[in-house]
Amino acid sequence: MRVNVLSLLAAAPIALAGCALPENHGSAEVATRDMMVALTAASDDAGGQATIAIDSPIGAVRIAGGDALTFTAAGAPVPLHEVDDGDKILYKADLGGASGDLAFDLVRPHDHSVRDLSIRMPPPFTVVAQGLTTTQPLALTWDVMFVDYTVALSIKGACINTLERTFSSDTGAYAVGAAELEHSAPGASATCPLTVTLTRSVTLQTDLVRPPLRGGLFSAQAQQRRTVEVNWQP
Repeated sequence: MRVNVLSLLAAAPIALAGCALPENHGSAEVATRDMMVALTAASDDAGGQATIAIDSPIGAVRIAGGDALTFTAAGAPVPLHEVDDGDKILYKADLGGASGDLAFDLVRPHDHSVRDLSIRMPPPFTVVAQGLTTTQPLALTWDVMFVDYTVALSIKGACINTLERTFSSDTGAYAVGAAELEHSAPGASATCPLTVTLTRSVTLQTDLVRPPLRGGLFSAQAQQRRTVEVNWQP
């Protein structure tokens, strides 16, 4: 099955007998135990996308030579689209509103196949913002999840310096006082539009090839984001 792409190691130019190797290598040139597969997935109210990248010590890897890469979201097959990103090949999938397990299979007729490596997308949630004046804090509430997610808050606006917070637990509520928002310039407008984004994410890193052989690297990150707009009158 497949996974979303996390940033892979940048493919550095390698010289061999005075000639530069190609930036991308067919997967038949690379052993499974030498592969580094990175999956990144992000979803919001508009839908989600997953990306898979495969790297190796000799550079980025393209699926070829009879190998096959497949991807599923919540148990349903999702088509992958090969994208040339310049220095590497990416495999992208449109998730729509799917959550649950994001998984990939790399089937290799002449080497070790990789099956059912996955990461679970955090479930959709709703965030509500209330208040925000010089005397009333911005009160944020969202669907609490008693799971070990990383939760991050970002507040942006043309009139303020960006405020960012990372929470040690998924409390389902947070309040931001007006004093925490720093004006980016002295002459801020009377009404200040703010964009509030809450991100719930999970990360994973493990062997690509499972015991007893072991080898390779699988890293993944899945994020669920929600954004609300508020007006602040300092």
